[in-house]
Amino acid sequence: MACGGAAHAAQKTGGAGDKKPPAAQPAKDKPAPAATHTVVVYYLYTEPRCVSCTNIEKFTREAIEKTFAKELKSGRLVWMPVDVKKDGNWHYVEDFQLRSKTVVVADYKGSREDKEKILAWKNLEQVWPLLKDKEKFMEYIQTETRIFLDQKYEKPKTDEKKDKDKQSGGNKK
Repeated sequence: MACGGAAHAAQKTGGAGDKKPPAAQPAKDKPAPAATHTVVVYYLYTEPRCVSCTNIEKFTREAIEKTFAKELKSGRLVWMPVDVKKDGNWHYVEDFQLRSKTVVVADYKGSREDKEKILAWKNLEQVWPLLKDKEKFMEYIQTETRIFLDQKYEKPKTDEKKDKDKQSGGNKK
């Protein structure tokens, strides 16, 4: 997984119809909230990191903590930096179709421990072009996070046939 550069332009966004990433691991010092949904803001990276990469983490953390202190405290919002090369975290690269270090926002039904209950996710691929303007960068992070907290993101399209098959117990010949 490379630094931004030209690779960031090829990143994709996804939804519930894409591969479903597992839920974020809960912080050991915080009890899991009984929420209807939990939004996780991931900063996904590898070591070593350049100045730009560390600024993405710094600016994202600042944007989240400055605007969403109440949501963070309640557990409705989780900030989660993840080194994808450590402790079996490489699956995030495939789950979120990553090509560079980035920020991803994901909405989970229930709490973040509900592994297969992701409602939608989005790769915030504009973090790289906005990095030189901290104010616009932070506004972008805050706006996208608010969209997910309010569940006002575009609902992913589902394959009706697959949905019917799941309800009826699979393909019957």
